[in-house]
Amino acid sequence: MRAPKHCGFTIHRTLLLGVALAALIETSGCETLKVYPGPPRSANEIATLVLPFYDAGFPGLRVHQIDNMPVSSAVTSFALLPATHEILISCGYSQQLVTEHSYGRERLRFHAKAGHVYKVRTRVRQGRCMMWVEDKVSQETVSEPIARCGRCSPAVSAHRQLKSCAAAMARRGRRLAWVPV
Repeated sequence: MRAPKHCGFTIHRTLLLGVALAALIETSGCETLKVYPGPPRSANEIATLVLPFYDAGFPGLRVHQIDNMPVSSAVTSFALLPATHEILISCGYSQQLVTEHSYGRERLRFHAKAGHVYKVRTRVRQGRCMMWVEDKVSQETVSEPIARCGRCSPAVSAHRQLKSCAAAMARRGRRLAWVPV
């Protein structure tokens, strides 16, 4: 007996696709990008910066640079050495995974302490995105804005941005490594 068809797929295939998609979503974001030289360090020797997850990508936060070094826009967790860091963040949303609309970019400075986890927070008000970094445990704001633009033009395409980041990293002779934390 054959399984009933549903939109050109069998129900069995649809279920398998759903399970695979759920597994992909579950595992994405489990990796932390190591943004410092040398071997991996323990969690009590580094600081971790995390981006919140918002359903449907609104408002979506993306880190573009940490200490003037481009980072992958797909990463939501970063391992940092204890020090003062500057990050460039944008706030916006995507439509149909192609068109990106930006509410603004902001460059923030914050001092990261070993063993602490920091979360980027945001609030959209009157078409402008307010962003800051806070300690995840104490919920204390630890960042200060350096530069901000209110309403920005739509972001460049993801493909163009990745090519640009790859070229910039190659010029600097740097590679960012993925390490589980």
